[in-house]
Amino acid sequence: GINAEYGPFFFFSQTKMIPGIGIASSGLILYFGYLSYKAIESPDPKDDTQWLTFWLIYSVVSFLEMWVDLIFGFWFPFFYEIKFGFWIWLGFMNGASFLYEHHLKRLLKENQNLIDDSIHKAQAKIDQLKKEAVDAGKGKFTEITSQVTNQVVQQVSASLTGGAKKDQ
Repeated sequence: GINAEYGPFFFFSQTKMIPGIGIASSGLILYFGYLSYKAIESPDPKDDTQWLTFWLIYSVVSFLEMWVDLIFGFWFPFFYEIKFGFWIWLGFMNGASFLYEHHLKRLLKENQNLIDDSIHKAQAKIDQLKKEAVDAGKGKFTEITSQVTNQVVQQVSASLTGGAKKDQ
C-alpha cells in the first residue's frame, strides 16, 4: 500500500536510505553559512573567494535540484546520501572552485551578454507592470474616494434636510 506518512504525495516524498540525512544536509548548509560569515570577517580575501564560489555553485545546483529530485530522488538508491557527499565535496574539498574554474566560468562568460540582456528585459517588464499596477491603484483610489465623498455629502445633506423637516 501507499505509505500513510506521505498520503497522496507518496511519490514525491524524499525517502532516504539513511535516516536523518535531510537534517544533516540542512545542518551542513547552515555550517557553510557560518563559515561564510567567518570568511567575511577575516582579512584574507582568499576565503571570501572560496565561499562566494561555493554559493554560486550552490545556487545553480539548487535550481537544477528541483528537476533532478523529481527524476532521480525517488528512483535512485542513495541519491540523498550522494547529494550530501556532494555538498561536502563542494564545501570542504574545493569542489566549488573546481566546478567554477572548469565548467561554470566558461559557460557564464560565453553567455554573459545574453544573461544580462535577459535580466534587463525582465527588469523592464517588472518596472512596466509595477507602473501599471500603481496607475491602476491610483485610478481605483480616486474612484473610491469620489464614491465615498459623494455618499458622505448625500448622508450629510439628507441629515440636514431631514433635520429641518422635523423642526417644522
